[in-house]
Amino acid sequence: WELTPRFASMIGADFEELQALVDDDPYVQRVWATALALAWLEEHAESLKVEWQMLATKAAWWVDNPSAQPLGGGSWMEFARGRVQSAPSGKA
Repeated sequence: WELTPRFASMIGADFEELQALVDDDPYVQRVWATALALAWLEEHAESLKVEWQMLATKAAWWVDNPSAQPLGGGSWMEFARGRVQSAPSGKA
């Protein structure tokens, strides 16, 4: 996925806030957006998992094997899950 204003809107987040959490490297922004998309699916589309599971498996492999780490270390998925779960009610 690409980190764009439209993407941020689709997951119920603020684009500038998401962008401020990572550096300007396009690769890092794609990894971040992909991790956010996976975390959003886990949190908000569990009942449809059969529909997105195959895509998520490939995306998760890519996110788990990046050449860059999120600020503060850890995994991109942990970083994204923390963002999705900490969003105000009704937002991702």
